[in-house]
Amino acid sequence: MPETETIQPIEYKLRIEFFCLKNRKFFNKIDNVIQNKPFKFGLKITNICDKACPKGKLKSLSIKSGVGGTIVHTDEVELAFQELNPRQETIIMWPNLQKIIMKEEVWIDCIIEPEDKSISKFVTF
Repeated sequence: MPETETIQPIEYKLRIEFFCLKNRKFFNKIDNVIQNKPFKFGLKITNICDKACPKGKLKSLSIKSGVGGTIVHTDEVELAFQELNPRQETIIMWPNLQKIIMKEEVWIDCIIEPEDKSISKFVTF
């Protein structure tokens, strides 16, 4: 019986940055969010590879307060993004959690994966 060769997925490096929007201005520093005040947020995805990366999606968003994790928001929506050329970026606003009121520090977690996981793999920074 012939052995089947395993194909290793190609790695693509993506930089992920959190940003928030308040008063219609973008801020990329978390300390610009005012405690107990609503804000909108999104993620900026930048391809930091020297090759184009394939389509991908963000899913399983979780936002929780840092100390004790007493306040938690979750969302199972999947958001797709198109192929990105080297150094190209895209901004994705999270649609269902446009205004969030949190206390203390905030931990944001989501899954970012390529459309075809069998041939591609994202490494995030």
